[in-house]
Amino acid sequence: MLFSFICVGAYAQLPGGAFSIGGGPTVGYQDIKFDDINSQLTLAGIPALKNGVVYFGGGGFVDIPFKNFKWLRVGGFARGFSARTSGVSGGVTKSALIDFGEGGITLDYVFRFSAIDITIGTSLGTGEYKLNLYQSGSTSSTWTNLWSGTTNNSSRNLKTRIFSYQPALGIGTKLANFLYAKLNAGYTLSSHTDWKADDDMSISGIPEGIKPDGFNINFTINAGLFFR
Repeated sequence: MLFSFICVGAYAQLPGGAFSIGGGPTVGYQDIKFDDINSQLTLAGIPALKNGVVYFGGGGFVDIPFKNFKWLRVGGFARGFSARTSGVSGGVTKSALIDFGEGGITLDYVFRFSAIDITIGTSLGTGEYKLNLYQSGSTSSTWTNLWSGTTNNSSRNLKTRIFSYQPALGIGTKLANFLYAKLNAGYTLSSHTDWKADDDMSISGIPEGIKPDGFNINFTINAGLFFR
């Protein structure tokens, strides 16, 4: 109660602008295309991955409460997803796992209306995009054949660092003094560093289409303090 009194008192003395701070969980859908990966998976006898992923994460934001910046919302986010497929070809089980996680900052211009906020902004993030390939056959792995290479069980781990940019449009509304709901939609664009296999070996010729780009929509419930 004392904390709320201090916050309200401080807000009353701010030189123009609504103060808000909060954060919470996020769930979203991104229309990622796996076509370039699928062309190789099907040749290897592995079922294709379905395009599009559901992802989970979280984030938070602060509305800058000063007169010359009362339109500015600054925040942060983290999210991730994975997609897996496997099949049997020639008596060997083959699997592929896509794993992606990133974090970054968000910057929004806020248009405030009586009951809702409209935001136009962008997010900047970085993370790792991984492609893990596994194969297991009838030969059991032992300490000896692991070193001799006589087992048909193997794994390859490919990864690259992603730098993402997403212009986005959002709509938010205060559900209560301590709850704020936000729906965002945008399109993720990215660039990446060179691909590496097994941590240090450079891999060339990987198609440019293997990246986490695509239409993105997400929903967040934020808990915190929200003044208008």
